[in-house]
Amino acid sequence: LGLCIETISTYEDKLFIGAQTGMHIYDVSIPTAPEHLSTFEHVLSCDPVVVANDLAYVTLWGGRDCGSIGDQLEIIDVSDARNPRSLQVTPMSNSHGLGVADGKLFLCAQWEGLKVFDLTDDGLLGEELSSLSNINARDVIVLPADNDLIVLGYASDGIQQYDYNEQGQLTATSRINLCD
Repeated sequence: LGLCIETISTYEDKLFIGAQTGMHIYDVSIPTAPEHLSTFEHVLSCDPVVVANDLAYVTLWGGRDCGSIGDQLEIIDVSDARNPRSLQVTPMSNSHGLGVADGKLFLCAQWEGLKVFDLTDDGLLGEELSSLSNINARDVIVLPADNDLIVLGYASDGIQQYDYNEQGQLTATSRINLCD
């Protein structure tokens, strides 16, 4: 794989590795003998990836050490893991970490905050449901069993927890300060 791994995500018996040059898919049904199934290549960029319902959601963004200056969300059909194919590319601004649950996509947009999008019945990006601009959001962990999000900001933003409802509205529930 080389260097520059951004994220590792699992879905069923597959491992999805987001790297600066592409998304690598491995079969890990035999954990001691992972099998490389395919690589979905893209321009040099940072590449967080999450997978749900045979769709990979990938943010590609540039800057710093990430190469390109583009910024987009790409939705990739991975139902045939040996032949992933792009379904939708949407230009974004400052997209970083992301999470998917309950028909919603939660997208960290750095200084633009946290955005919540509706996903269509076929898993494609729908309308923006809500957003928070009071956090410099870098990454998100979705806990769908409790309708919770844990959002990591920059040091001054700390770690914040939110509840989300069916309409995608967010309510702050807790905060951990990382700096005094």
